[in-house]
Amino acid sequence: MKKVLFILFLIYSSSSFSQNNKFIEDLTLELQKNAIQDTLRVNTLLKLTSANYGVNPEKMLQYAEESLQLSMKINYKKGQAESYKLKGAAFFTKGNFSEAEVNFTKALTIFKEIKQSKGIILCLSNLGSMKMVQNKYPEAIQFYQKSIKVSEISKDKKNAAFAYGNMGVIY
Repeated sequence: MKKVLFILFLIYSSSSFSQNNKFIEDLTLELQKNAIQDTLRVNTLLKLTSANYGVNPEKMLQYAEESLQLSMKINYKKGQAESYKLKGAAFFTKGNFSEAEVNFTKALTIFKEIKQSKGIILCLSNLGSMKMVQNKYPEAIQFYQKSIKVSEISKDKKNAAFAYGNMGVIY
């Protein structure tokens, strides 16, 4: 039975990996087709950054930095915030918590400026998760509580549930 489950896991994993590779290839082709320095290019770069999450943190950083630079050039605030958030996720994945915190905080500032509640919620939760893995539980709980407050105001039950769940892990 264990062998069957292991084989199923391997099949599922390789299928999932090849689908993600195909998605990355498609996005790379889309990026090559669109040389125009606009929000469409930024959003494609952001999708490529996300697609590399858990696969290649170096590529994540490369695409996030490229999307950040272009977002700044064309003054695309949402793109800037998303780029910083994804850079934070890449640094978090690599265990570079100080750089992750810097980037999550920059993203949070911009999301607040443009009043984008989902971005605010995710950055607060990411900061909470970062503090949690560093065993800084009181700080983690503060970030999760702030995330829950914004989630409840914006009626985002899903992200409130995630923050409550993460707080439960601490307790």
